[in-house]
Amino acid sequence: MTEKKNENKGCLFPIILLIIGFVCIWIGVEYDIPVIKTLGFGFPGYASCMYTESVSGKKYTWKRHAMYISIILLACIAITFIFYRKLW
Repeated sequence: MTEKKNENKGCLFPIILLIIGFVCIWIGVEYDIPVIKTLGFGFPGYASCMYTESVSGKKYTWKRHAMYISIILLACIAITFIFYRKLW
């Protein structure tokens, strides 16, 4: 029975992040904002990272996730600048 509890632990927040990612992609495509569109592709990666940590039982730390968020933001800005040659 304890395995059943751990399977559902922390599923809601990554699902919300996936929805935010889809909304970012939609807004980026609709209004032609490349950095928002690229950031929309970064949200599912962060959501999978959070889900993997919560299922494996690792302790949630703000320091680690602040590092993940900053890496995703920097990577999205760099990728947007390389592919589109503009951010806005």
